[in-house]
Amino acid sequence: MSPVELAPARSASSWRVVGPANNPRPFEWLGRSLLTIGVECEDRSKKCKNKALVMVTDLDRNESTLLVPPSNSTRPRDPTRYVDASCSILHDEKNWSPLVLGREGSEQQLLFVYQHAPLQVVRLPTPDGSLHGGVPTWAYQEPPGAHSSAACRDVRGGSAYLHWRGPYHVALGHVQCGVLTERGCRMARWDSEARHCAAHQRTPSDWTHTCSRAYRTVLTVLDTARWRLACSPRLTFTPPPFWQCTQGWRGKWDVQYVHSLERAPDGKSMLVGMEFENRCPAMSRIDMADFGLLVDATLEGALEPDVESDEPPINVSKQVSRWAF
Repeated sequence: MSPVELAPARSASSWRVVGPANNPRPFEWLGRSLLTIGVECEDRSKKCKNKALVMVTDLDRNESTLLVPPSNSTRPRDPTRYVDASCSILHDEKNWSPLVLGREGSEQQLLFVYQHAPLQVVRLPTPDGSLHGGVPTWAYQEPPGAHSSAACRDVRGGSAYLHWRGPYHVALGHVQCGVLTERGCRMARWDSEARHCAAHQRTPSDWTHTCSRAYRTVLTVLDTARWRLACSPRLTFTPPPFWQCTQGWRGKWDVQYVHSLERAPDGKSMLVGMEFENRCPAMSRIDMADFGLLVDATLEGALEPDVESDEPPINVSKQVSRWAF
């Protein structure tokens, strides 16, 4: 195998790429292989620096473009993300989930789920099948005051959406847990990064990395006929039995980060591409019948909700290797 050199992004608005790419997520469109990738950017005035944006790359045509959100986007308050009031784009942009609508071989629309609650979907116009020349517009925005699913609150993007049946598309997203405890994950509301870390410091005070976020996976099922989204409670995957995969917070595996969701070639299972602890890539297999039951139960809201506890955070001794975190 040899590394792939990505095409430079064609300028979008006043932004340009200045930093390395990260977080690639694969998907297919018009029979071609594409990626969404996180990149660091700055505007041409250089007033806005190190702004995270999403770049979409067509590996077959060697084309790339930056995705700039349309105006009037709605972002719920999120203290874990820095807000720069001096920039035209206030928040760092990431976790746009690709959504391809239309039959294979015919005209296929290229969309992205921008926000889960409230649901917001962006369309990228693709004249002549090219990523260049299109300016992102809204395909759907949930009306103000609309009731979003409580289960989808705080859900962020992960894998690309995959057609399931009829108008339904499925993807795996993620939520952040505030504190991991001995018996599970406490969904503490994040007041601010500094205050959260001070209250829930889990490493010795002289360590520089005193606060770690925990990711857990959720299934999202999108009805594209009615633009309705359903989300499952948190799902837990077991990592491979290697030290670099299991030496998280006492084996609680803080980071379970999904990159892809695909059907197996034999059609008998779903394949989940993910990482544990940011250093252990793995592939998990879910039996197709079990996955179908999970989709149906998510749509019906029949799964038990997450249990929130008030257990104290784990205490970690100085003797624990830093590589464990």
